[in-house]
Amino acid sequence: MNKDRQENHVCSSCFSTTKFPGTIIEWNKKCNRCNSHDFEEEIKHQTTSDISELRSIGKKLKEKTPGKYDCVISASGGFDSSYIIYAAKKLLNLNPLVVKYDYGFNHEIAD
Repeated sequence: MNKDRQENHVCSSCFSTTKFPGTIIEWNKKCNRCNSHDFEEEIKHQTTSDISELRSIGKKLKEKTPGKYDCVISASGGFDSSYIIYAAKKLLNLNPLVVKYDYGFNHEIAD
């Protein structure tokens, strides 16, 4: 496929764009990462976080921070950082100051 035609394509699943190096939109309009499930088995048993432990850390942060914000979160606007912000707000009851730097890889919907 012509590189110029590929540049503006967006994954229908994660909204990654072909501006991100290595991203290819495949026949089903999903990117090569969404279509690959090879990584699932590799990371399946690596989750060690416990929500009660995270809430305890969040509570300590709130107690130690006298200002408007409880923490600072660097965010890209993508799914991972958006979920971290959601978890900080909704699951840990924190009020984060979110700092975003636009690298130009995200689709405008993600922003």
